[in-house]
Amino acid sequence: MEKRIEGIIQVVAGVALAIGCLMVLKPFLAALLSAAILCFSTWPLYSVIERRLRGRRTLAALAMTLLMIVVLVLPLALIAGSYVDDVPQLAERLRDALAEGLPKPPPGSPRSRWWAIRSTPAGAR
Repeated sequence: MEKRIEGIIQVVAGVALAIGCLMVLKPFLAALLSAAILCFSTWPLYSVIERRLRGRRTLAALAMTLLMIVVLVLPLALIAGSYVDDVPQLAERLRDALAEGLPKPPPGSPRSRWWAIRSTPAGAR
């Protein structure tokens, strides 16, 4: 009887531990999945580089890391750099839009009646 209770407690503790681990990992699951996909899809290229470097794994890993930086990070950095000048204008337009509210739909559109009802204060209806 005691062994059975002990087994049940172990299973419950294991399940609670697994759920806790998943809760901690949840914010990182997208990044982990992306990394796994990137690793799986570039493994053949890594193997070729490793063979050409005569089995030097560290050097092959360094070459792959630099290649991934050039292929993935550098273009994103260049794109972000080209949009830096537009950010103040975008922030100003966003502030104006938030201050003025959403524009009303054109008269006669299917949403104009819905908008008129919803935008009227509750006491004025």
